[in-house]
Amino acid sequence: MKRTDGFQQGVRVLGKLFRRLFLTRLLARHDSGRLTFFGSMAHFIDRAWNVAPAY
Repeated sequence: MKRTDGFQQGVRVLGKLFRRLFLTRLLARHDSGRLTFFGSMAHFIDRAWNVAPAY
């Protein structure tokens, strides 16, 4: 069924907003040194992996 009340559009907008806020705060924690990685994820300590934000 197709919804005509704009529900799906609202979900997309909220999804983009959440993604942007999440990534912004995640990068801020990484920059401040409060985010650490261990084991197989240790290569993420170097921020060079972050080529471009995905928002």
